[in-house]
Order: sequence, then C-alpha cells, then structure tokens
Amino acid sequence: MLQLTASLLCRQNCVEFFPIFLVLLWTAGIFFYEEVAAALGLLYILARHLYFKGYVEAAQGRLPGFYLNLISLFLLLALAALGITNALLNKYLDVNILKKVHHVF
Repeated sequence: MLQLTASLLCRQNCVEFFPIFLVLLWTAGIFFYEEVAAALGLLYILARHLYFKGYVEAAQGRLPGFYLNLISLFLLLALAALGITNALLNKYLDVNILKKVHHVF
C-alpha cells in the first residue's frame, strides 16, 4: 500500500513538472545546441528515476533526485535564455555570441 501511495505522489509531482521540462527542452534545443539540450533531457529523466526510487524507499530519499531534477531544469533554463538572447542579438544587432564563443574554443 505504501508503494502505491508513493507512486501516486510521484506521478502527481511528475505531471506538475513535465510541462516545464518540455518547454525548456524544446526552447533550449531550438535556440541553443540540440545535443546539449538532449543530454540535459537525459539527466532530467535519470533524476526523475532517482526521485521515484528514493521516494519509494523513504520520504527523505527523494531529495538527491529532486535536487538533480532542479539542477537539470535550471541548466535548461540558462541554455534557453542564452539561446534566445543570442537569437535576438543576432537578428537586431548582427552580433552572434555563440559563434564568437565557438571560435574561442
């Protein structure tokens, strides 16, 4: 019974975070590099698995997965913001930050 309750709670949490994840993943993939966004998407899926596995074992066991989940979402947000900023600067000021950074590395 405990595992069923934990499963339902994790499902609700996943339903709440999934639209945020999809929007950030698509935005980062479109405006930034697709490969980096896909890698962070895989990290998010791993974090959700760790969250569920930890939640089933004990309520405090979910924290590492939850923190990893938040880190992956914040990284996707940063990449999406950087990609959108680069697209706007490129369109209106003819400045391509990503191209300049790519030449440095």
